[in-house]
Amino acid sequence: MNKLILSILMAFGGIVWSQQPITAASWDANSAIVEISQNNAGEILKQDRPTVIKVYSTRCPPCQKLEPIFQQFANRFKGQYAFAALNSDGNQALLKQLNVSGLPTVLYYRNGKEVGRSVGMVTEAQMTSQLKTSFSQ
Repeated sequence: MNKLILSILMAFGGIVWSQQPITAASWDANSAIVEISQNNAGEILKQDRPTVIKVYSTRCPPCQKLEPIFQQFANRFKGQYAFAALNSDGNQALLKQLNVSGLPTVLYYRNGKEVGRSVGMVTEAQMTSQLKTSFSQ
């Protein structure tokens, strides 16, 4: 029997609950931000679509300041890039695997490989620049 996984999707400015695990195959353009867990991290990190991952903690003030910027980018570039979020609380193995040591961290992945990284609070201009640098080709 498959384990029931509750996934929170940020879509249309609201929260939608899904009872199915989120995989790269089921992640469509209607999902603005997908929450990463140990169960779906491999598929999300290895997908073909350029992916922007925010690593955060609910207790981190700079992470809270980054949230509206990240949400704005997720809505603006929905379909062009995939956006995901990884809560550092309870995901120490993933943090170690991704070599994350500071919060917030924004990771940029393409074809399963990290192509960029920002550590600490980033402005909208800095994130725009990093998107262009990481995904230009």
